[in-house]
Amino acid sequence: MVTTEYVLFPIKAGFDPTDANGQAAPIILDVNQTMTAVPGMQGMYSGLQLEDPSKWQLMCIWDKAQSHYDFQASAPYGPFLERLFKIVDPDRKVTGLHIDFHGDILKTFAAPVTETAFFYFEGGPPSDYYDGAEKCLRTWAEKADGLLSWAVGTTYEDVEEDGIKGKAVILSLGWQTKEHHVEFNKTDFCKEHGKALVSSSKKLTAWHVQFSKYQECLSAYD
Repeated sequence: MVTTEYVLFPIKAGFDPTDANGQAAPIILDVNQTMTAVPGMQGMYSGLQLEDPSKWQLMCIWDKAQSHYDFQASAPYGPFLERLFKIVDPDRKVTGLHIDFHGDILKTFAAPVTETAFFYFEGGPPSDYYDGAEKCLRTWAEKADGLLSWAVGTTYEDVEEDGIKGKAVILSLGWQTKEHHVEFNKTDFCKEHGKALVSSSKKLTAWHVQFSKYQECLSAYD
């Protein structure tokens, strides 16, 4: 099973990682060229949050988590990170996590719009959480208009949010549009079958991103 690295970068004002002609362009080109050459890198998707475009979400697919750890321990990693952080707001938090997703994560990232939802737990999700969660997601996939794919996984690392600390569950849903998700959220069907996702979690946060795959990002800068 591949491992997904999730990174959320707060971007400095005036920098847009999606603008091939902007101030961030040389740095994003360097990120793409460096990352795609790292052993074990399988694919990379990036995009700005629709709800807060100052947040840049990067999803890196590794053959295994150890490949990323090896890159972090290598000599080129420090200078690479220093170059990347030239566009990062130093006064805001950078979040980096690893997840092994169940479901079709590549199809989810390739969707026109991808929802990312964090479910926070004290310590971590209960042992029977996934049975109910996956049943819910399969049911949603059969009935929800505009839902194209789903994937779900637990973070390797502890996550802390509003005093809640433990392993978080990350849900990734591929939608035709953000509006399809918004409308589905209003339905009784969503609320009824979604109880398995929210009943034991202490907090939920969610947003949307229009991801580009790294080859497509790279071609914009050629």
